[in-house]
Amino acid sequence: MSRIRNFRYLLFSFLFVFFTPSYALDAVTLSYGYSYHTDVNMGRISAQWDWKTWLEESPVQFASLMDLSYGYMHDSDSDDGKFDPHVFAFTPLWRLQMRDPIAGLITPFLEVGIGISLFTETRADHRKLSTVYQFEDHIGLGFKLGKEQKYDLKVSYWHYSNADLKRPNSGVNFIMTTFGYRL
Repeated sequence: MSRIRNFRYLLFSFLFVFFTPSYALDAVTLSYGYSYHTDVNMGRISAQWDWKTWLEESPVQFASLMDLSYGYMHDSDSDDGKFDPHVFAFTPLWRLQMRDPIAGLITPFLEVGIGISLFTETRADHRKLSTVYQFEDHIGLGFKLGKEQKYDLKVSYWHYSNADLKRPNSGVNFIMTTFGYRL
């Protein structure tokens, strides 16, 4: 039964991310990371939309994006899938980035995001999350790459928590690596 449920979540996520109106979709990302205080790994796919860029003529710009994602957490010490939550999230992102690429190829950026997420379980490994509703916070450093700046490569710190709306609130933290492709 667990495999059928996992397949349904994966199918729903694929349809959700890839059959959104393509005229609005600006980027697709794949992420993978590990929780340094548990044995939980996480894979994630997301669709991103550019929202607004401020200070367009300035050497340093401030940009915002919307990120809609599906993730799957897996306890690497357990094969039963008992506490392997699926995660659906919506996160506004803000980037501080250079306007012009260095040597025409690399644009560094700092990115922060605070969003909401829905877990299918209230546990991840031995971490008790209490509610299926969690906040998704992250901060990362990355680079837009290539002559046309179509690729993103980012390393970031992620934190999921319910902000003590209900206890216990163990939360779970990840170090994530993300690759993005701009459409």
